[in-house]
Order: sequence, then C-alpha cells, then structure tokens
Amino acid sequence: TLPYARPLNGLIRPDGEQQKLQANGVTLTLSGIPSDILNIALSDDYQGKPITIWFAVLDGNREIIADPYQLFSGQMDVMKTYDDGITSSVTLTTESDLVDMRQARERRYTPEDQKIDFPDDKGLDFIPTIQDLEIVWGRG
Repeated sequence: TLPYARPLNGLIRPDGEQQKLQANGVTLTLSGIPSDILNIALSDDYQGKPITIWFAVLDGNREIIADPYQLFSGQMDVMKTYDDGITSSVTLTTESDLVDMRQARERRYTPEDQKIDFPDDKGLDFIPTIQDLEIVWGRG
C-alpha cells in the first residue's frame, strides 16, 4: 500500500490466456506516481512475495457493493521503473502460484523427514519394526 491517497492510473494485463492448465503471469503497471514516492518501490524487497489481485465494484462513496472476486494469485517477480523527473510509473511482472508445481519435491516418508514439520511426531518411528511383521486377521 502506498502511503498517500492520490488516485493513480493502473493497468492489469494478463500475459496470455490458455484453455489448458498453465502458469500464466500478470503484468501490472501503475502510473502517475510522484518521483519521491518511487523510492519506496525501489528500496522494498518485493521479489518472491505474494500478490493477490481482486476485482470489486464500488459505489459512489468508494464502498464495495458486492463480494470481491479474486482474479489472480501469485508471487512478485521483476519490477521496472520509468521516471521522467516529474512523475513515474512502475511495471511489475508476476508469476502464477502454479509455477510452484514445477518445483521438484525432495521429501520422503521417513521419520527424519516427518520431524522437519512435526518434531514431536513418533508415528513413522515404528515403520521399521512392522515392515516385515506378519499379522493374522480373523481365525488362524
């Protein structure tokens, strides 16, 4: 959130729509930013942080009329700034949350791996003892 109440001109452009499931990003452009406020954008550590874009309809008092609709969810990627000395604009490209599906997972069903998330869990500690255990169900 920028620390001023001046209206800004913004543009949201999807980087392409597909009929199949695909990780598409969005490019956001914010223009009309005073040059002194641009330093906030330049100094903030934004890359990889979450971003959510909502669509909402406002009434005359700038109050939301109905439930907002989530258009996009992802992470911030690359920011480009343009400054002519009077006003500035910022263009931010984003990556969809689906990009995370491309990451290989190096997790195993082992007691050591389970303790990464749940240090006190002992459920997988007993797997080696029951691995070759013969259990007779019903009548022997």
